[in-house]
Amino acid sequence: MGQSVETAIVQLFVEVKRHKPSVIFIPDVDTWYSSIGQQGLITFKSLLGSIPANDPVLLLGVTNSELEDLDPTLLHDLFGFSKRDRFRIPMPNEVCIASLTWWFLTNVTVGGAPEIL
Repeated sequence: MGQSVETAIVQLFVEVKRHKPSVIFIPDVDTWYSSIGQQGLITFKSLLGSIPANDPVLLLGVTNSELEDLDPTLLHDLFGFSKRDRFRIPMPNEVCIASLTWWFLTNVTVGGAPEIL
Protein backbone atom coordinates (compact mmCIF):
# COMPACT_ATOMS: atom_id res chain seq x y z
CA MET A 1 0.00 0.00 0.00
CA GLY A 2 1.31 3.47 -0.88
CA GLN A 3 2.03 6.21 1.57
CA SER A 4 -0.43 8.97 2.37
CA VAL A 5 -0.17 12.43 0.84
CA GLU A 6 0.74 13.86 4.25
CA THR A 7 3.54 11.31 4.72
CA ALA A 8 4.94 12.15 1.28
CA ILE A 9 4.85 15.86 2.10
CA VAL A 10 6.63 15.33 5.40
CA GLN A 11 9.31 13.26 3.64
CA LEU A 12 9.70 16.00 1.02
CA PHE A 13 10.43 18.58 3.71
CA VAL A 14 12.82 16.22 5.53
CA GLU A 15 14.81 16.06 2.28
CA VAL A 16 14.54 19.82 1.69
CA LYS A 17 15.98 20.53 5.13
CA ARG A 18 18.70 17.91 4.66
CA HIS A 19 19.86 19.05 1.22
CA LYS A 20 20.21 22.82 0.92
CA PRO A 21 20.02 24.70 -1.29
CA SER A 22 16.76 23.11 -2.36
CA VAL A 23 14.01 23.64 -4.91
CA ILE A 24 10.47 22.48 -4.28
CA PHE A 25 9.10 22.17 -7.80
CA ILE A 26 5.35 21.91 -8.33
CA PRO A 27 4.41 21.41 -11.98
CA ASP A 28 0.89 22.49 -12.89
CA VAL A 29 0.53 24.14 -9.48
CA ASP A 30 -3.13 25.05 -9.94
CA THR A 31 -4.12 21.42 -10.58
CA TRP A 32 -1.93 20.24 -7.69
CA TYR A 33 -3.46 22.82 -5.36
CA SER A 34 -7.02 21.82 -6.19
CA SER A 35 -6.35 18.07 -5.90
CA ILE A 36 -4.02 17.73 -2.88
CA GLY A 37 -6.86 17.77 -0.37
CA GLN A 38 -7.44 19.91 2.70
CA GLN A 39 -5.22 17.90 5.08
CA GLY A 40 -2.40 17.73 2.54
CA LEU A 41 -2.57 21.48 2.03
CA ILE A 42 -2.56 22.14 5.78
CA THR A 43 0.51 19.90 6.16
CA PHE A 44 2.30 21.53 3.22
CA LYS A 45 1.61 25.09 4.42
CA SER A 46 2.65 24.25 7.97
CA LEU A 47 5.97 22.71 6.89
CA LEU A 48 6.60 25.48 4.36
CA GLY A 49 6.05 28.04 7.11
CA SER A 50 8.57 26.24 9.32
CA ILE A 51 11.44 26.99 6.92
CA PRO A 52 13.37 30.06 8.10
CA ALA A 53 13.15 33.02 5.70
CA ASN A 54 16.92 33.04 5.14
CA ASP A 55 17.18 29.34 4.24
CA PRO A 56 18.14 28.74 0.60
CA VAL A 57 14.88 27.07 -0.43
CA LEU A 58 12.99 28.03 -3.57
CA LEU A 59 9.33 27.16 -4.06
CA LEU A 60 8.81 27.00 -7.81
CA GLY A 61 5.29 26.50 -9.10
CA VAL A 62 4.53 26.54 -12.80
CA THR A 63 1.26 26.72 -14.67
CA ASN A 64 -0.07 27.13 -18.17
CA SER A 65 -2.73 29.50 -16.86
CA GLU A 66 -2.46 33.25 -16.87
CA LEU A 67 -1.56 34.75 -13.49
CA GLU A 68 -4.84 36.67 -13.44
CA ASP A 69 -6.77 33.40 -13.86
CA LEU A 70 -5.20 31.68 -10.84
CA ASP A 71 -7.11 31.33 -7.59
CA PRO A 72 -5.90 34.21 -5.36
CA THR A 73 -6.10 31.83 -2.39
CA LEU A 74 -3.53 29.56 -4.07
CA LEU A 75 -1.13 32.46 -4.51
CA HIS A 76 -1.60 33.59 -0.91
CA ASP A 77 -1.39 30.09 0.59
CA LEU A 78 1.78 29.10 -1.23
CA PHE A 79 3.58 32.36 -1.91
CA GLY A 80 2.36 34.68 0.86
CA PHE A 81 0.92 38.17 0.89
CA SER A 82 3.88 39.95 -0.67
CA LYS A 83 4.23 40.12 -4.42
CA ARG A 84 7.85 41.22 -3.94
CA ASP A 85 9.19 37.67 -4.21
CA ARG A 86 6.91 36.52 -7.05
CA PHE A 87 8.31 36.39 -10.54
CA ARG A 88 6.32 35.87 -13.68
CA ILE A 89 8.23 34.16 -16.46
CA PRO A 90 6.22 34.28 -19.68
CA MET A 91 6.01 31.36 -22.06
CA PRO A 92 8.80 31.56 -24.64
CA ASN A 93 7.88 32.53 -28.16
CA GLU A 94 9.03 30.65 -31.27
CA VAL A 95 12.21 32.73 -31.61
CA CYS A 96 13.24 31.95 -28.00
CA ILE A 97 12.52 28.26 -28.45
CA ALA A 98 14.54 28.14 -31.68
CA SER A 99 17.46 29.99 -30.04
CA LEU A 100 17.48 27.67 -27.05
CA THR A 101 17.27 24.60 -29.26
CA TRP A 102 20.15 25.86 -31.42
CA TRP A 103 22.23 26.57 -28.30
CA PHE A 104 21.72 23.03 -27.03
CA LEU A 105 22.47 21.49 -30.42
CA THR A 106 25.73 23.41 -30.72
CA ASN A 107 26.91 23.30 -27.08
CA VAL A 108 25.90 19.95 -25.63
CA THR A 109 27.83 16.80 -26.42
CA VAL A 110 26.73 13.25 -25.79
CA GLY A 111 27.81 12.30 -22.29
CA GLY A 112 29.00 15.81 -21.50
CA ALA A 113 27.51 18.67 -19.63
CA PRO A 114 27.11 22.04 -21.34
CA GLU A 115 29.41 24.82 -20.27
CA ILE A 116 27.23 27.67 -19.06
CA LEU A 117 28.82 31.07 -19.57
